[in-house]
Amino acid sequence: MEFYSHAKEKNNQKFGSKLLKEHLLNVAANALLKNYEIINLDLDKSQLQKIIIDLCKFHDLGKYTSFFQQYLLNKNYNNKLKEHSKIGSFAILNKYCGDELLGALLYFIVDSHHRDLEDILNIDIMQGEFEKIDIYEKQINDLKNNIDLICNEIGEKNLQQLLKIPETKTFRKIIKRKFIADLDIKYYFLVNYLFSTLIENDKLNASDTKIYWLQKIEKNSVQKQININFEKIEDLEKINSSNLNLLRNYVNLNVLKKTGNNWYTKR
Repeated sequence: MEFYSHAKEKNNQKFGSKLLKEHLLNVAANALLKNYEIINLDLDKSQLQKIIIDLCKFHDLGKYTSFFQQYLLNKNYNNKLKEHSKIGSFAILNKYCGDELLGALLYFIVDSHHRDLEDILNIDIMQGEFEKIDIYEKQINDLKNNIDLICNEIGEKNLQQLLKIPETKTFRKIIKRKFIADLDIKYYFLVNYLFSTLIENDKLNASDTKIYWLQKIEKNSVQKQININFEKIEDLEKINSSNLNLLRNYVNLNVLKKTGNNWYTKR
């Protein structure tokens, strides 16, 4: 049996245009081609690599349901049952249950991959979704009909153990207690980096866009581009609040001063 991630239309007929297993593998492979090794996010190279792979292979896990496949090929489908983001969110949350904080962050990323990121402190996992429990259970049971095939395609032999709805109260406590108590800017950068990595490579593969490579830039590119003498920037109190460029320059100068002009190389 073949499962598709995307479809195209020809002569008013929809057909599967991209195998789901190939989409998941290619999204992960392309994500790992980027310079994740030089990113300093309090994770070593192997940890970051594993997280990226898991995000990529779980983000579209829900597309393996017959409900999504029927929707994709424009057959009779249930509009609620065809939703796919939540099942992958549950799976990755359960996989990282040993690190509740990281698991909640990864849940947040997968669950948000078809919408804009919100403030995670405003996200109460499962809040307002009690009426959807029945939907999630039906989706999970549907996946179990092809569990061996799915395990093989995504390379997750323990997938069946991960297909369960998390306990609501447990993860409410994580949001309210751990995130607030351990509020750290590193989580902001971690979430944004991982979210950007996932959706960029997801969209590039879905659209069959050619992979591009980041170009190295000079360390003083910003200073050269704006062509300003940082030493002559006015004090903050003297800057007109409507002059956004001058405000940005003020912030840039102070960051450079406090980090010794080498913030881009510090680890």
